[in-house]
Amino acid sequence: MTNTSVIDPIVESIVYPSILTLLAIPGTALPFLIWFWLMDKAPLYHLNMYSFLTPVFGLYLGWFYFDETLTFWQWTGIVIIALSVGYISFHSNTKRALN
Repeated sequence: MTNTSVIDPIVESIVYPSILTLLAIPGTALPFLIWFWLMDKAPLYHLNMYSFLTPVFGLYLGWFYFDETLTFWQWTGIVIIALSVGYISFHSNTKRALN
């Protein structure tokens, strides 16, 4: 008797490598290249500010696509992050305009 897994047919089919490729290129390689291109165009402190939005997008995608419910503290965190990024972005643009 052989021990076969449910995953074996999926991995061996053509669908698995194509899905893996579609996830790897736009989900990993493209953002990596864009990040280094942006580092050449803008100051790093300004770019790092937007990395705080990563969990916000994760919470949004979970809420929108998977019907997850967000707790009070998650909504509070989203509001704090959004206000902070907006505040810093506004003041860095104002400072740049004054110089």
